[in-house]
Amino acid sequence: MKITELKELLKFLENQKAATIAVPIDDEGNIHAASLIFWNSIEPFNFYFVTSHETEKYALLKDGHKIACAIVVGTEKGTIFTLQMRGNIQEVAPKDFINELDAYYHKRGNRQDDISEPENCLLQFVPTWARYTEYSKGYNRELIDLS
Repeated sequence: MKITELKELLKFLENQKAATIAVPIDDEGNIHAASLIFWNSIEPFNFYFVTSHETEKYALLKDGHKIACAIVVGTEKGTIFTLQMRGNIQEVAPKDFINELDAYYHKRGNRQDDISEPENCLLQFVPTWARYTEYSKGYNRELIDLS
């Protein structure tokens, strides 16, 4: 199914604040995972995060690199969905994503990690594979068509 057809999953994403992301942090294949506040767009289906240039997750993103990333939304007990994704993450210019940043800060509820601070950056995750599990339907797993 297309993401636009999954109205209940989209509503779920609106109500979820954090996603767990996992990225490589060095050339030896070590992985770092962290939970971050996110905002997602629907068309295109992308996710946005604000983080510091000093974080481990940023280590391989320097100099405009795009790196592999895995993300999970909905890991707490009692959740109705879990969304698992793989794709690529990269730093993007905040000036090109003003609407996304406004939506991110609205969802976050504050500007604690303000993008105007020089140590912060905006990350964009573009999924290439996604699967959701709907627990109300007995662990029903479905792939999402991202084309």
